Amino acid sequence: MKLTPETVIRLTGGEWLKMPDADICQTSIRQISIDSRKLCPGDLFWALKGEIFDGHDFVAEALDKGALAAVVSRHVNFGITQGRLICVEDTLEGLQMLAASWRDQHPCPIVAVTGSCGKTTTKELIAGILSQKFKCLSTEGNMNNHIGVPLTLLRLRDYHEAGVLELGMNHQGEIAKLTAMIKPKIGAITNIGKAHIGFLGSINGIVEAKAELLDGMGPDGLAVLNRDDPFYNILAARSKNGIISLGESEDADIRIDKIEIFPQEGRTDVSFKAGGEVFSFSMPVLGRFIAYNLAMAVAIAIQLGCGRSEIEAGIRGFIPSPGRMHHHVVNDIHILDDSYNANPESVHLALKTLIECKGTGRSLAILGDMLELGDQSECLHRQLGQWLGYKRKVDFLIAFGPQAKMMAQEAIKSGFPAQKVWSMDDHEAVVGLADSLLHPKDWALIKGSRQMSLDKVSKRLIDLIGSRNSVKNNVKNGVKNDVKNGVKRDMHVQREVP
Repeated sequence: MKLTPETVIRLTGGEWLKMPDADICQTSIRQISIDSRKLCPGDLFWALKGEIFDGHDFVAEALDKGALAAVVSRHVNFGITQGRLICVEDTLEGLQMLAASWRDQHPCPIVAVTGSCGKTTTKELIAGILSQKFKCLSTEGNMNNHIGVPLTLLRLRDYHEAGVLELGMNHQGEIAKLTAMIKPKIGAITNIGKAHIGFLGSINGIVEAKAELLDGMGPDGLAVLNRDDPFYNILAARSKNGIISLGESEDADIRIDKIEIFPQEGRTDVSFKAGGEVFSFSMPVLGRFIAYNLAMAVAIAIQLGCGRSEIEAGIRGFIPSPGRMHHHVVNDIHILDDSYNANPESVHLALKTLIECKGTGRSLAILGDMLELGDQSECLHRQLGQWLGYKRKVDFLIAFGPQAKMMAQEAIKSGFPAQKVWSMDDHEAVVGLADSLLHPKDWALIKGSRQMSLDKVSKRLIDLIGSRNSVKNNVKNGVKNDVKNGVKRDMHVQREVP
């Protein structure tokens, strides 16, 4: 089935503002675009209203750039009265309606993955395996919300044989709507944590929101759940379908019996039994969490008919996503870039990995604000600070942002040496301080919510440490010249304290 402007009209109840040439009505749409800057000729431009920009303001630009047509709301006056325009009641609802109907035309099995931590890595592992056997559609980037999921579904084509989609949420009812749109055959929940608790009010609210995936599964669906999660029993009771569980628990259907981290090699070895076979893998990522992501992916792949050779080939091709526990070694200094996002559970997991990996070296944690925690934000940041203070396993702490500053204050109150804690609000200052602290054999963790942009710190710090050899040579040459000229230099680093 072709996706054409005429198909869009039929499935959304839209209408042409002015009937275009007949060939346009039946022309295949290259893809649906919501960003006029990235639009290519042959795309269908979909005008969505966002918090900052309104796509209706860019309709003329999109048409000028070669858009096949544009979908607009009939209730918005944007100054264009003719052209290749399809009018619908509401463009967001129209997009979601089209995606649901388009999914109905493509009955391949789809896996839906949600959870507070690890859903992207799990999705990537599943997609890597399924792609060895099937033409597989998968979520790209962070397209996991009420806009990204329908756009992903609209990439379905007749040749697709399977799909794996990531579901994000920050409000009640969001996953229910996405599940109804996707109609997944398998629903996987990695874990339950406090991410987005500011919108959902409590941990119970988060459980309810994630369980919407299980509520919306069809009668022939399958739930794949983390047996070690504290909320496993609640989730299992909500499932109307069969369940496969995984974890280190003796009660797990797929029992993880080995997780061994090799810091210097940058790998984690994992083994478990699934489908009557023992699987052992060396994963190019540091952290115990990868064992759960991996076991979940293998369990799902087996359910969809993948064999051992396909599973192993898919895992061999796995590359960690940028900003998700990426391990960099620069001039014998280890940097764990986990800057993509943060919530209380993921920060604790990352810190435990840092502590386990540092060996005889020293450890530096650069931690930014954890956002979307609502009125529990101060409490959760201070709890993290208490944990750092009581454990005293991290050697240096740099807090970035106003919420993280409260974490730093609480860490000092709880026993973290005050002279080893800094609170900062400038990326370059963080980079400069971190560079002055880190010596060969040391380890640094960089983590914070996406809006804190700590990926900039990671990149800059890696570049700065990588340039040390050339700097040393320049300094040596400079000292020689200064000695000749009778000049003495006082080199120091300025440090900011809380």
